[in-house]
Amino acid sequence: MKDIAKGLEILKDNILKNKQHEDYKRVTDLADLYLKLFTGENIDDLLKEYHQRTDPDMFNQVCKIYNSVMSEVSNNLSVVFSKIFRSNRIFSAIESKSNAKAAEEVTKYSNNFWSGDNASGLDAYLSSKWFHLQKFDPNAFLAVHFDTVKDVTKKTARIFPVEYSSKEVINFNYINGKLDWLIIKQDWMYRVFVGTSYTWKKGNRYLMYLDDHIIRLSEVDPVQQLTTADDEDTKTELEIDVQAANAPVFITIGKTSTTVGVSNGNGRVFQYEEFNHLGDGVPAKRIGYKLDPITNQRTCVSIFHDAVARFKKELKAGSELDLAVAMHLHAQKIQFADPCEGDKAAGKICKDGREPNGSVCTVCNGLGVQKVSTSSKDVLLVRRPRPEDPMPDLSKFVHYVRTDVEVIKFLYDMVNDLTDKAKNAVFGSQALEKKTIDKTATEMDYSYDGVYDTLHPFGLSYSSSWKFVTDFIAVFSDNKADDLITYHRFPTDFKFKTLGDLMAEAKMAIDSGLPQHIIDAINKDIAEILYADDKDSLTKIRVKNKFNPFSGKSSMEISTIITQNKTTKFNQVLYIHFNEIFERIDNETGDDFYQYAYEKQKETIKKYIDEISTLIDQEGEVRLKLDKSFQSDAV
Repeated sequence: MKDIAKGLEILKDNILKNKQHEDYKRVTDLADLYLKLFTGENIDDLLKEYHQRTDPDMFNQVCKIYNSVMSEVSNNLSVVFSKIFRSNRIFSAIESKSNAKAAEEVTKYSNNFWSGDNASGLDAYLSSKWFHLQKFDPNAFLAVHFDTVKDVTKKTARIFPVEYSSKEVINFNYINGKLDWLIIKQDWMYRVFVGTSYTWKKGNRYLMYLDDHIIRLSEVDPVQQLTTADDEDTKTELEIDVQAANAPVFITIGKTSTTVGVSNGNGRVFQYEEFNHLGDGVPAKRIGYKLDPITNQRTCVSIFHDAVARFKKELKAGSELDLAVAMHLHAQKIQFADPCEGDKAAGKICKDGREPNGSVCTVCNGLGVQKVSTSSKDVLLVRRPRPEDPMPDLSKFVHYVRTDVEVIKFLYDMVNDLTDKAKNAVFGSQALEKKTIDKTATEMDYSYDGVYDTLHPFGLSYSSSWKFVTDFIAVFSDNKADDLITYHRFPTDFKFKTLGDLMAEAKMAIDSGLPQHIIDAINKDIAEILYADDKDSLTKIRVKNKFNPFSGKSSMEISTIITQNKTTKFNQVLYIHFNEIFERIDNETGDDFYQYAYEKQKETIKKYIDEISTLIDQEGEVRLKLDKSFQSDAV
């Protein structure tokens, strides 16, 4: 939407009627559920659902004893998703043929977009904050902001992200899948003058994002407006830094419309500010991509959503397990006890736990029996029998009842199996379970398909957010060149197989007589793993594989091709002298060669091939002369 007046009317109507989008409760409830389930924090109300018949004292005991493993499980799920961030085959570009400086500027702002504890830049932001919200609050929105500067030669000094939680996002509108406008509601504090000093008062701040403007309404006192509602003490970096007008503009939203800057107390008064971001589109984007079928795909769910049922099962089974272990996983002691005699010195006789006046016996607390041994240091005394009496079986005076551990073992297995089952639910695959049996290469490929099918849309969402931010960086930094290319893509195959998996596949491929190109492909994947931490060596291997003239051919096939002259002399010389050529390249050009463009690399290799070919031809001529000389001598 580009019409500011229309946007303001929509915003005022939302404030007056306290509107929320139709799925507001659904998305905020989900965000609350995700945070509790996936972290295991503040879950007392969730536990209550599974312990409704438990008395309050026992429930408090459950809450104290229960030690959730849900955070550990969610971390295990996160590890799988985060693997794509470390992929060696991410394709990205910020380029411009006509304006290299524009591409350089956009790259600079991208590298400074966000600063985290261990890394900075747009990719660091997406793999940290964006990834976090994908798990815990997928209906949050990411907005791209910038700081204005006084220097007229520059549009901005800094471009940075702002996240709005699903609770703050009260309304929005999409047209044909494109965000038309977005309304944010936040709490904020402003100052009012009371008596002889200022005091803080709580109000609301609303932001409305439009195609090329942002409207901000900051609530102020309905009777006492300040000269500015944006006191320096209240600013945060999350606020939009707008140029305030010489005279602040106030509007009243309520039953009675009033003159600008004056209120009769019948409405709420806001300072009005508008900011032209010139973005040609709303600079905000919803975080999530996994659509929610419950809302008819109007909103999104967490990337872990399919495992919610598993987490709830852990909540029930885990709490019962911890309680059972704490309360029952010990031998129950049973022994005979003599009747309580009460407090004879005080004249209080106990009968079945009661004193003569009916009150509870203070000695046994109503149990009706004497206290018995409660410590390993105590000695249970038994009256010695008379000579004529039979000797009692002392083993029967005290008896220990062992707890049946079958139920506990069942609960333990259920909780222990949660991680694998959660991964199966999220990724639709058993490839990530603990390996208990050997699998064929075909079986492993099939099981990884589910993982790749899950990660593919995740990667697409990452790339989409990367491009969204980068394009707005280009606009906000005045570097939107006509031919500026911003491109990001992950590979379709994320290469999750372990080194052991690949070695087994290679052996199986060789033993089965599979074509050489399949074996070579597996060997390339092995090299990618072996040299994952050695980028220079990995680059060299990739370049050498690229120039291998007979890649995918068996030794017999290569021999036939060469002996029957079915290839060029260039390929023949390159193949036969491959190691020699690259040794000379390494000695004479160093690592620079591997950074050359493809055509320059090919030109360099050709130079060495020409030299070797010349030597071969010269040796052939010498050999021919020698042969003729020998023939002449023989005659």
